Amino acid sequence: MNAKYSVAFSYIIIAFLLFSILPAGASAAPDDITHASVASNKTFSNNHSSFIKLNLYPNIETIGVIVSGIDLPKTAELIYRQNNETNWHTGHPLMRIDDGRLVGSLFELLPSTSYSIKVVDGENTIEGLISTQPENLQFTPLNILHVDDDATPGGDGTLSSPFQNIQDGI
Repeated sequence: MNAKYSVAFSYIIIAFLLFSILPAGASAAPDDITHASVASNKTFSNNHSSFIKLNLYPNIETIGVIVSGIDLPKTAELIYRQNNETNWHTGHPLMRIDDGRLVGSLFELLPSTSYSIKVVDGENTIEGLISTQPENLQFTPLNILHVDDDATPGGDGTLSSPFQNIQDGI
């Protein structure tokens, strides 16, 4: 197996395991990470499956995709494109997990780039827009604690009086 596809397959397995243990209403993304959620405006029928909600979870070069709905198929096609492109690209198919949702991921995307994403199963289509995260995430620490193993015990974590070990700062 090609190493590129082996890594992609590993990510699919990880996404499958992650999303299969989450309850239907739970989020895999921390609360401070931006994600998109799109609801379908399709009317429901008792005889057919229906896509109801598309959740997108962006990372730097990947996007997690979850579709919720009614009587979803075992798989669905995942297509995407950069917002400035006209051609759609095919992603790995979404797979239905035990709780009935369809899950999957897009790989090898560009950082800080807007994407249009569609999930199609033949009779249903749901789509959304999302941007990947920047390669260098902005981070501003609330506190800076200094640690020096040569410091005397009882320091307060300042540069002039560092903690002797990390545990002292917790």
